[in-house]
Amino acid sequence: MSKRKGAKRQRIKAEIEARKISKVGGPRSKLAARAAPSPLEPVMPYRAGKRVLVLGDGDLSWSRALAALRGATRDGGAGIAATSYDSYEEALRKYGDIFATNVEQLKATGASVVFGVDATKVNFYSELSEWRGSCSYVVFNFPHAAAGLKDERENAQLHQRLIRDYLSAAVPMLVQTPGPGNQPKPGAAGGGLERLKSGEVHVTLRKGRPYCTWGVSALADSLPGLKFAREVPFAPELYPGYTHRRTRGVAETRPDASETARANEAVTKGEGSVTHCFTLAR
Repeated sequence: MSKRKGAKRQRIKAEIEARKISKVGGPRSKLAARAAPSPLEPVMPYRAGKRVLVLGDGDLSWSRALAALRGATRDGGAGIAATSYDSYEEALRKYGDIFATNVEQLKATGASVVFGVDATKVNFYSELSEWRGSCSYVVFNFPHAAAGLKDERENAQLHQRLIRDYLSAAVPMLVQTPGPGNQPKPGAAGGGLERLKSGEVHVTLRKGRPYCTWGVSALADSLPGLKFAREVPFAPELYPGYTHRRTRGVAETRPDASETARANEAVTKGEGSVTHCFTLAR
């Protein structure tokens, strides 16, 4: 047999196999595959109907943007608890009048707003007791201790403790209820708890140094009941009106007030930012 005929037969055989696979998958499968989002594509998962607890939200602009996305009606913020580490007075000093505006507009949408909340102790606040065990998402974007440590190793250890304590405190706030299609079967071992649909804990950080030295994805390894699930890119443009703020604030009396105009460049430049997602371990 000549090489040319052999190659032709191999090509025909490959085409026949390809047609078989296409028939098995069908048009619906091909359309679904075409429509499936890339695992690296930024998404906005915090849809209306899901309870979202937001921690450490600086001037509350991210929470305000989220409320707007979830509905332009008065109840667009229903199901959102927006918190600030600072007291109202301190946040107003740091971030100026825009903070007061964000607070007013969040409350107008039906969102809960709580001040003076430490993310590492969130499960102990009486003001958030009704949110305990009911959150689909607990979110902490760009946590920072603002300690000013120059030593990279000490800085990494400090932030590892901060984020680990946050993850631990967030677990009791997550919902643990049967989801659609996950109802436990009668007589299932453990009441079918292993099939419960639970919430997620999210923490967003910039990529690159020094943040990559914090080893965030591995922090859940030492926490019982929690596991790392995935990373997704964080895109500020998905939240119109969101303005990234540093822990130190941008009040007009500060020399760094000029950063306000291009604040989101801090989280998009270089390698950008990523959200680390954690779920309950079964």
